[in-house]
Amino acid sequence: MGGARALNAAASYPGRIVAAASFHGGNLAGDAADSPHRQAASLKARVYIGTAGTDRSFPPAQAARLAEALRAAEADHVIENYAGMAHGWCVPDHSAFDAAGAERHWKRLTTLFAETLGQGTPTVTT
Repeated sequence: MGGARALNAAASYPGRIVAAASFHGGNLAGDAADSPHRQAASLKARVYIGTAGTDRSFPPAQAARLAEALRAAEADHVIENYAGMAHGWCVPDHSAFDAAGAERHWKRLTTLFAETLGQGTPTVTT
């Protein structure tokens, strides 16, 4: 839910949003009219997608569809598979929570924002 909203917001406000990220986002390249992959051509933001290694809401076919849409749009993006993680791995009170995966997620997210906003490499504490 949050990942799709972040990507769609970035596509809707390309002059205002410079970075967008999704971690264990679902349905990012589905059949719905508002599926984020359909908005890729409008993206100007740097995009980071962290996918769960196991996630029924974002299967490999959707990941490939999203990757192709972002490539075709020449969007500045990274799609990274968090192998061994399940949907929800970043959320402390979720049954799939993984502390090491969550730490990696926060480092990737804060680095994306720091680099994009020109604030250097951040210090991450957990």
